[in-house]
Parts: sequence; C-alpha cells; structure tokens
Amino acid sequence: MNSETSAFYCHACHFAGLVQDLVADVQQVSRISAERWLRDTYGVEFGEPVDGSMVAETDARFRAAVDEPERVRPPESWLSSVRLDWYAEHPEPYQQYMLDRGLSSEILTEFDCGYDYLSDRLTIPARARDGSLFGIKGRAWEAWKQPRFLVLGDRRILRYGFDTYNVGEVVFGLHRQPECSTATLVEGELDAIGLAQMGIERPIATGSANMTLAQARLIVSACDEVVILFDPDAAGRGGVEKVVGMLEPYVLVRVADSPDVDPCDALRYGREDEVLDAIGSARSSLARRLVL
Repeated sequence: MNSETSAFYCHACHFAGLVQDLVADVQQVSRISAERWLRDTYGVEFGEPVDGSMVAETDARFRAAVDEPERVRPPESWLSSVRLDWYAEHPEPYQQYMLDRGLSSEILTEFDCGYDYLSDRLTIPARARDGSLFGIKGRAWEAWKQPRFLVLGDRRILRYGFDTYNVGEVVFGLHRQPECSTATLVEGELDAIGLAQMGIERPIATGSANMTLAQARLIVSACDEVVILFDPDAAGRGGVEKVVGMLEPYVLVRVADSPDVDPCDALRYGREDEVLDAIGSARSSLARRLVL
C-alpha cells in the first residue's frame, strides 16, 4: 500500500483499490460502512480525487515539479576556477586519487570533476534535470579528512558566493541521456560516474541510501524503469526496500544483487563484469521476495 495515496495492489490475488476497499473486503462490509468506520476511528475524510480520478491524483502527486527553495546557485563560470586537466602528464596528488580509483581521464573530464583549493576537496557538480548547475559536492581525497563528502557553499568559515544545496532535492545524473527511459540507480555520485565509464546508460545517484520523496518524484517524471544497485550493507538493504516502496507503484523496478565491490573499485581491480552481470540479471522485487 502506498502511504501517500492509500492505493494498494496484491501481487498474489491481484486485488487492488484504496484503503476503504481493503477494509470493506476484510470486514465484509459495504464500502460506505468502511468509510464511516475509518472516519470515526481515524478522522479520515473522503473527498473527490484531484482531476476526477485516483490515477490523475497519483500522477499529480508524483509527477509534479519539485518546488525549489530560494537560494543562490553556483554560476557555471565557477566551474572554470576549479577545472582540472585530467590528461596531465604529471597529475597532482588529488588527481591521482581519482585515477587510482579506476576512473579514467575521459570520464572525469566528461563529468567536469575538479578541485576546490578552499576546502581541499575534489568537486562533483550536481545538475538539475534541465542540465542547469544545481550545486557542488566536495569529495575528500585524503583518508583522514572528515567528513568524506561536503556540500560546498557559504558557511560560517568558507565563503563561495553561492549557497549550499539540499542533496535530497536533486538526482545526480538524471539530466543525462533523457532519451533513455531506463535508469540505473546507485547511492553515490562516484558510483554513477563509474557505471557511466562501464557503458551503462543513464546511471543516476541519490547521494545516499535514503531517497527522498522529492527525488522519487523526479525519477518517476523522467523514467519508465529503474534498476537499483545499492551497497550490500544494512543501510543499502534498507534503502532498497524504501526505494522500491516509493517507486514501484509508478514505474517498473528491478533490483540487482550487489556484488561485494562498488563500481569504482570494480574498475580498479578489473571486476567490471561482476557489476555488469548484477545489473543485467536484476529481478523484480517480488522475485527477490522483498517485504514492502
């Protein structure tokens, strides 16, 4: 059952409807009696659906544009100040870190990754669905530096001339290859870049294992099918269940059995086939017996 709309579907008997239909069936009462019981017990009000049908209301909820808060975005010109020559004969130590992870000079140039001297972090631009620059995420290249990821923007100490951004309001990579209706969803931006290097069409990332409703709306508005490849840890497994629950009522969802190596390390150690095989053999959540 979808918590936003109360629409439900049983994969076993194919019974579908709204919460009042479920109550009516379980209690063996009329739909009107079920609505009265729900109203008296939980204070639920039943009105006409938006635009005259539940399908239209669901579409309005999940395909609506995400409202963007008022904030100062980084200008495109800022990227020129952090841009790097990834083909340099003698790369800097922070460049070598990315190259050692298996990422190629070509893919790092394609995704416009750079280096910010102010925070001493590698930069990963995040773009909105229309391709406009949405924000900048910084990635520590030294093992001791915490936090590992930092959203760049004006803070008490660091001053950039633009604001930080909410990672949960954008889906990394969603603007790329809009003609491809199938996206492969991973947690981290570097994982998405690694998949792009492997030739996966339209890899996207939420920035964490916790997908937000705003990100779900963006994905549903842009894709017909999503393959999920999250990390094989507790956070990743919990994230998969949440993502499936949010997306499955609206798009086709398949889940990959994640190998014990992330896409970047797979590139580094020559294990790309394991990642590609996992994506290629991804199954529906029902086939994987996920409990939503």
